[in-house]
Amino acid sequence: MARPLLRALVAAVSPAALAAALAPEPAWMLWSLPLLLPAAWLVRAWANPGRVQAIVGLVLAAAAAIASARARALADVAWRDAWPRIDLATDAMPPQPPPWLEVAGVLRDGWVLGEYLPGPGQVADQSQPARAVLAPMTGADVDVVTLQGAIVIARVRADAARGPGRVVLRGHTEPLAPELAQTLVDLGGTPPGNVPAVLLDTLQVPQSQQASVAVALALGLLLAAIAAFAWREPAPRDAGR
Repeated sequence: MARPLLRALVAAVSPAALAAALAPEPAWMLWSLPLLLPAAWLVRAWANPGRVQAIVGLVLAAAAAIASARARALADVAWRDAWPRIDLATDAMPPQPPPWLEVAGVLRDGWVLGEYLPGPGQVADQSQPARAVLAPMTGADVDVVTLQGAIVIARVRADAARGPGRVVLRGHTEPLAPELAQTLVDLGGTPPGNVPAVLLDTLQVPQSQQASVAVALALGLLLAAIAAFAWREPAPRDAGR
């Protein structure tokens, strides 16, 4: 019993462990599927299960690998203690900042762009509250700001506090089209293509509960894959006895 269980552990755990160790962003986690090739070889060479059992085990191992990659990506953000930080009062936002960033500054409320998500074939009903808003973020609450580095546009909940007070926001960064930034910021005649813009998306930050659920799901699928690989039908009893 010990040897089949050990082989099942190796076959099921190796793809999930490698996927978790090397996992990139959640959107790229499907690359971990080729890691099932070692598991398939181990199942064929060592475990020798039935055909249906092997298929079930490989499907569960594939699901465990994908879930492990997603759990690692979520946990890296939700459970991190230290975030890269930029204070817009003293620091310039680089055109290509770290993917996850903490930004301190003033969330302006002069020009705000609401985000609506109408269903297919529907028109956005702007009489209803927006799901989220895009608002510029600067280092100080003054009329004219000397631009240093990239423009920062924050994507926040519609009810997020905006105004003269300083706030600290955490989010995922990505480049923002200069034309969109121009609708929110008066560039004073500067061509928008000459001014880089960065979107700080605070709504993409995973919560600790999301990471915990993802880890529990990955562990459950991993245990199911081990059980599928290790299970053996009981040997038939001798009819003469």
